[in-house]
Formats: sequence, structure tokens, C-alpha cells
Amino acid sequence: MAHFENTNYYVYRHIRLDKNEPFYIGIGKYSKTYNRSKDTRRNAIWKNIVKKCNNNYKIQIVLDYITYEEAYQKEKEFIALYGKICDGTGTLCNILDEGTGSIKGYMSEINKQNLIDRMKNNSYGKGYKWSEEKKEKFSLSRKGYKNNLGKKWSEETKKKMAESHKGNTATKGYKWITNGVVNKRIKPEESLPTDFYYGKTTLKKHTI
Repeated sequence: MAHFENTNYYVYRHIRLDKNEPFYIGIGKYSKTYNRSKDTRRNAIWKNIVKKCNNNYKIQIVLDYITYEEAYQKEKEFIALYGKICDGTGTLCNILDEGTGSIKGYMSEINKQNLIDRMKNNSYGKGYKWSEEKKEKFSLSRKGYKNNLGKKWSEETKKKMAESHKGNTATKGYKWITNGVVNKRIKPEESLPTDFYYGKTTLKKHTI
């Protein structure tokens, strides 16, 4: 609750100078430079407006040193006042009626409850049961998962990687074995598991 009493929040608007009209309403957490209000990572409508007015717009701090809940409420009021381009009610490029509802990972109790309400009726996957065959296929598919799967390395990068691995004896002496589906390496002293043979498969392989 103490967070709500923090009066370090503000409401700002962007005004295009060619028409002298607001085109964006936002809220931010106070800093000496009002960083959030200057952020240009906005939606496509915002970027299109800025391009049309040749980047000639100003930032105006409407209210500052207020609580998050006050800023959140005022943002909604200003958006309702000016209206949104996306629904044909006004001049703002805002998409939602209340902005994003979060600042630096902070989510108001109002938005938390809204999220809970939306998720209550989400029944995706509810009651779904995996067959043993699907479980096995999924398990095998994940065993060979690699972040760089399909990535093509340049010859220079390959050379650097080879140099960096010189002297690495962690798997020295290990042998490749396969059962036709899964490739794996075993220690020299280990015996072959059932249904495995020495070598590697290249068709639909899964490496572990």
C-alpha cells in the first residue's frame, strides 16, 4: 500500500506543432529528465504522426508529483477527453483507454484485477491429456533442442571456435551411439544400451 502513497508519478502529452493538437497521452515515474515522456519506442500511429509533422512536436508535463493511481486515473480522463484515432473519436494515437497500466514492471491493483478477470474464462488446454505416444515424441524433440539450430557460422567464426576448444578433454574418448532415432555419447568403459549401436543417425536425429 505504501507504493500508492509514492507521489513520484506524472502525466504528460505530446503535441504536434503543425496543428497545435495533442496526439499522445502517457504517464511516467519522475526523474530529473522525465525520461519516459521522451521515449520514442511507440506504436505505428505515433511514428506516422511524428513523420508527418517532420518530428516537430513538444512534450508537455500536465501533472506531476502525484501517486500512481492518480496518474493512472488522469491518463484515462485525458484519453477520453481528446479521443483516439483508432476508434475515430479524436486525435490521440493511444490504443487503450488507460494506456499500458504499468511502469517499470509495476502493475496497479486495478490492472491486476482486470488481468485476473480476463484469465478466469481462459480454458485453453484445460483437461487435455497427453497420450504416451505424444509424451514420448515431445520428450525426444526437446532432447535435441539447440539455441543455434540451423545457424550458419562464418569460416572465421568456425576457426575461432575451434581454437577456443583446443585442449578441451571433457568428452575425450567418448563414443557416439544411436538407436536410429537418438544420438548420444557414452564413456569408453560403458556398454551399449539395448537397441543401440555405434555411430550416428542423420535422419530426424535427436542428440542427447
